[in-house]
Amino acid sequence: MILDVPLEKATADFPGLGLYAESAYFPDTQAVAFCESDGAKPLSLAVFRRSDQGWDVLDIRDIRPEGDDKRYGELLGALIFRAKKLCLPISLRFFEDRRDYETLCRAASCAGFVKFPGLYSAISHADEAMGNRWEDFKKKRGRFFERLAAKGYRNIPLTDIAASDRAAIYSGIKKEYNYDAEAAARQIPADEENCFFAFRASRLAAFCFVLRPSPTQMIFDFGGANHRERYSGVFLMPLSAFISKTYRYPETQTIIYLFHENNAEMVNLARHTLSIVIDSTKYKANFFYSPRGGQAQDERYERTHET
Repeated sequence: MILDVPLEKATADFPGLGLYAESAYFPDTQAVAFCESDGAKPLSLAVFRRSDQGWDVLDIRDIRPEGDDKRYGELLGALIFRAKKLCLPISLRFFEDRRDYETLCRAASCAGFVKFPGLYSAISHADEAMGNRWEDFKKKRGRFFERLAAKGYRNIPLTDIAASDRAAIYSGIKKEYNYDAEAAARQIPADEENCFFAFRASRLAAFCFVLRPSPTQMIFDFGGANHRERYSGVFLMPLSAFISKTYRYPETQTIIYLFHENNAEMVNLARHTLSIVIDSTKYKANFFYSPRGGQAQDERYERTHET
């Protein structure tokens, strides 16, 4: 049977899920468990975050490391049943290195989720060693940055952009890049001092949008350059400004760079420039459920998840 369980109990039975109970950045997080009877210890458990835009399954675990098709299917089916009543979609993502990866893939597909291009999570630990590597890179590319400045490009943090101007900037980003910065920041707060925007005159040339799930963790959620600027290298301006700040914090920051496997530009960037600062890369499967299904599911995904 499927039961709602308090996060405190959920994390007591599955200690690896403690992050979600302790973090102030996950206020709308709930948990459901598969139990053999009311009051019995959970055998499987799913932690998910609810919002008016949709539900995100943050994690799903079983007492068996290899997972259990039936129990995972029951949990996902229960979430679908609830979300369907509200006509809300559900996102489910999990890393490929899990022992229960194949089990969870099967359970998600059988429950009605559709698999979309996966996500790469490139992890960087911003410490002194990383800072030295990055400073060496910037010295070698010094003339390149000087040429960009001479052409009139300037870099501005989000904190220096007036609230009255942000709506127009976000609207332009959503139109060109299919990225909704406001929606992203509603789920996890934007790290405004580490979001950078490169302009040429009044036109946005490139930007990076960073989220802050915890005091020592940043998510590089999206970055891009205007289609007329993609071969100018201007994207390095906001990227460099961001990286250059991360290793100046008192505590080592963990930075997660997120990008889809079919985003050729970001994959190429990760293999070259970002390889200077990246410590490891993990692949995350990406499943999505829409209560309308079919074409509507594809459209909803494209509007809210493409990076």
